[in-house]
Amino acid sequence: MGSFFIVCLCYLSGLWNTSGGLLGAYTLNVALTKATLSPISALASGILCNILVCGSILVMTMSTDMTGKIWGIFFTIMAFVVCGFEHSVANMYYLIAGLFAKLKPEYIEIAKETYGLTAEQIDSLNILTCLESTLYVSVGNMIGGMIFVSAIFFIIFRKLEKDAS
Repeated sequence: MGSFFIVCLCYLSGLWNTSGGLLGAYTLNVALTKATLSPISALASGILCNILVCGSILVMTMSTDMTGKIWGIFFTIMAFVVCGFEHSVANMYYLIAGLFAKLKPEYIEIAKETYGLTAEQIDSLNILTCLESTLYVSVGNMIGGMIFVSAIFFIIFRKLEKDAS
């Protein structure tokens, strides 16, 4: 609901009219890219993303001062954003924003001209493709956090605890 509310505010504010509507077209292009990832790509990208997100939480909790906490979070989250990995919560904004941007014909025209999108590609951005993408990315996020981070730490610290006793 929070993402929906922010998207509504951005849409109503005219923010996406920036640069003659180019920001609205970009929003549409990003949402289309996220919504049409193959299931394997969405799953793998979700796993990689949440490994970094969980790493940021670990660094933050292990840091003893505020500067360490801030920098630890900043660099790990920056890495997932720069790499373009998929996070279900972060995608909630862009997928909804893309559906809203699709409501303005001028954004569609700019997206066609600027990004070479076709009408068929733009039509493929719908609630169903957004939900499907969210499902695969969410499962990937869960696998990344539960298996690749939590389970490994559980095994390591369980062994260390046994060795200590």
